[in-house]
Amino acid sequence: MTTLVVLFFSLLTILASRGEGIQKKDMIEITVTGISISEKFLLDNAYQVSNEGTCLLWKIGKVKAIGKSCREFAEELIAIYRKQESCSTATFRVKHAPLSCGYPSL
Repeated sequence: MTTLVVLFFSLLTILASRGEGIQKKDMIEITVTGISISEKFLLDNAYQVSNEGTCLLWKIGKVKAIGKSCREFAEELIAIYRKQESCSTATFRVKHAPLSCGYPSL
């Protein structure tokens, strides 16, 4: 019985940690490696997800973020930017922080 209870709470913890992914008005912090300093200056930033569920990024415009995990969004950004000649070695890291965590509204 104890093992079953432990497994149940472990499953709940795992499911809770997955969350719902990135949502409207969430803040996400994007950091990039493998690009020039000038490009890094244009991309490394905190972005607020729009009401449409997108983020506006340098060179590529609006990218849908809503519903994706940070890892999924980072992988999508890598794929998009690697198609750009100047960003072919870019690696992205995305951190998710809901607006309620104290980030200022943009």
